[in-house]
Amino acid sequence: AGQDCTGEQNTNSDGCIVRINEGSSCDTVEKIGRPFYNSSNIEWTNGDPFLTSKYASDSSGLSNSIVNMFNGGNGYDKFENDQRAVALYDTQGDGVLCGIMVSHTPLFTFPPARASSLPTMNQPFRETVPS
Repeated sequence: AGQDCTGEQNTNSDGCIVRINEGSSCDTVEKIGRPFYNSSNIEWTNGDPFLTSKYASDSSGLSNSIVNMFNGGNGYDKFENDQRAVALYDTQGDGVLCGIMVSHTPLFTFPPARASSLPTMNQPFRETVPS
């Protein structure tokens, strides 16, 4: 991540942001592509919604930030965002990290727990799957 990112306090509009991009590869800047958003499907139309998705980091670039997307995200659902390049940008707005977004559907889900089946301090937790 970028060093010394101050999150929302960063005054560079492209600084310290996380952005989903049009591309599906991190091999080159051209393959990463432009910001991926659909302004007709988000609550605001004042441009790039990722400019508000800022993160904070320390002087070594470490971050444990949670980045929120506001105003309807990027206007696409998880399937349309699947396989897109996601990049982090440093304080100057230069790309420092890129990866490919992968959405998946869980293989299974657990049924809701009933209060009587929840563990207590003296009872180990064991998940039971109904037959």
